[in-house]
Amino acid sequence: MLTHLYEIASRGCTGSTIHGRVIAGIPVSFTPGPLAIAFGAPMKPEQDEPAEGFTERLQVVCYQLTRSAEASIAQEWQQAK
Repeated sequence: MLTHLYEIASRGCTGSTIHGRVIAGIPVSFTPGPLAIAFGAPMKPEQDEPAEGFTERLQVVCYQLTRSAEASIAQEWQQAK
């Protein structure tokens, strides 16, 4: 039984350049960027709320949290300049 669901949104990641990975036979490398994680308030389905309704509410909150994490990264990058 679902009692609470906590929304977590993340954007980006940090670390050194990663080399040596092979995807579909193609060698790749990438340099991860900054990481921000935003935690939201617990959510649970309302009484008699259909699964689709809860899913829609959850999606809206998760997108808001992602935008918050992105804004945090952008602000830190601006301050670092």
